[in-house]
Amino acid sequence: MIDSSHLVFSHPDYEADLFAECVRLGISLEKIGKNLYLVDPKKIAKHKSSLIWARDQWDAEIFDFSSVTHAANELRKRSKRPWIQVTTNSHRRGELIELTFNSKAKQKKIRQKKCAWPDAVDRSRENPAFTLLSPTRIAICSIPREEVPGGDWLFEEERSGPPSRAYLKLWEWGWRSLVLPKTGEVAIDLGASPGGWTWVLAKAGLTVHAFDRSPLKLDLPNHVQSRIHFSKGDAFLIRPENAPRADWVFCDVIAEPKRTLELIEAWLPSTSGLVFTIKFKGATDFAAIDHLRKIPDSNLAHLNVNKHEVTFWRLPQKPSVSI
Repeated sequence: MIDSSHLVFSHPDYEADLFAECVRLGISLEKIGKNLYLVDPKKIAKHKSSLIWARDQWDAEIFDFSSVTHAANELRKRSKRPWIQVTTNSHRRGELIELTFNSKAKQKKIRQKKCAWPDAVDRSRENPAFTLLSPTRIAICSIPREEVPGGDWLFEEERSGPPSRAYLKLWEWGWRSLVLPKTGEVAIDLGASPGGWTWVLAKAGLTVHAFDRSPLKLDLPNHVQSRIHFSKGDAFLIRPENAPRADWVFCDVIAEPKRTLELIEAWLPSTSGLVFTIKFKGATDFAAIDHLRKIPDSNLAHLNVNKHEVTFWRLPQKPSVSI
């Protein structure tokens, strides 16, 4: 018997936020594995946006199987692509199912860590995935929400270049975004110090106007450093009317959600692409999240590398045409 279900993968450090989000939306979670929950598909379908605090979400089929060969045959009927295991139970048995599709070397390549800022965004690739709920019961999804099934985004970190690990947020956002900043475009980095996001953007070929009360701590080649223009000042006072023209505005400043929301609101009338981190101290400010969700063309996610914070972005807007 095959059941159609909706699965939610949680982040081990932020399950309380996921639970609170689901309570607000009237969604019940039924635990069926480690960091894995079952949700009523009809209830989740009522909500247009994904669960922000979910690591991944699957429209899944769940069925029993009698052997590794039986499971592999069922997967093959649905997709000829290599299936990837997200381990929640019976890892070794799942590994045997994987190996009916590809060698260990090819499976390792599929799982390899993301490296650096993406050269281009490719959304054409599908990574069908499965997880074993028991040695004889499997949940499968042909198109998981996340490009990395299970949401476990991992990166080959640069240990010596960036001044802090904050650059990983921008890397992950780049892999997720439908539109990447291009070489030659102009970006503003608000609250830039010590410079992790400026480091990423300048290396990607953008001209960066960085604003902060504290200086940047960057060690870059001269041809990259020349694209960075630092101004000492309060990031919250930089608005479209007193800032350089920019294709993108980035902000990873430490501040109360209310102040960051006010800054986002100030930049909404511009056509710039916006990428902001909203940080929480103590309890999650769900009112702020609800407010951000209502912004036209907004995107909101708890990235895998985020701490107790969410990332908001809006892609560049086409300027209105007067007739």
